[in-house]
Amino acid sequence: MPQFDPATTLQTIGLPRRLTASTLVAHYAQALSRDIRLAALPGLAATTGWCGLWIRGDDEVDHIFVDQATTAVSTLETHVVAHEIGHIAAGHDQGVTAEAGLIAMLKERFPTLPPHVIVRAVMARTTYELQAEHEAERFATLVMARASLQSGTSFGRAAARMFISWKEPTS
Repeated sequence: MPQFDPATTLQTIGLPRRLTASTLVAHYAQALSRDIRLAALPGLAATTGWCGLWIRGDDEVDHIFVDQATTAVSTLETHVVAHEIGHIAAGHDQGVTAEAGLIAMLKERFPTLPPHVIVRAVMARTTYELQAEHEAERFATLVMARASLQSGTSFGRAAARMFISWKEPTS
C-alpha cells in the first residue's frame, strides 16, 4: 500500500465550512464516496481505553463510534472523528481482517452495537507504534490546525505554522 500523505489529502478534499464531527463525516463521506456513519458508544473508553473506534462492516459501511463522554466536548469529539476518518482516507482497511478475539470482545462488551454491523476491519487507537496510527493522528491534527487557522484565532495561526512543515519520518 502506498504511503498516505495526510497533508495532500486534506489539501485536495478540504474541510467543511463549519467544522463539527457530523459535518466532517458528511463532507468526507461525499468526497470519498463512502457510507460513513457516526454514533456514540457508551462506555467505550472505560471498557477499552479507546476514545474512538472505526469498524468497516461486511455491509461496506464505515461505522465511527466515539465514547459517549467524548461527545460532551465538541473539539475532542471532532479530533477523534478526524482520526478515524484519517484511517478511512488512508485505506487502512485494505487487506485487514479483524481478529476473531477482537470481534468477540466487541460483541461481548458492546451488546448495543447494531446487529447488522458485522466486523470486517477494526482500527482502534491502542498504541502509536503503528504507522497507520501515526498517519491517522497526523491527519486529525492537521484537520484541527486547519480549522483553527480558518477561524482566524492566534492559536490557529501558530498551529498552522507548526504543522504546515510537519513531514513524516522516512524509514
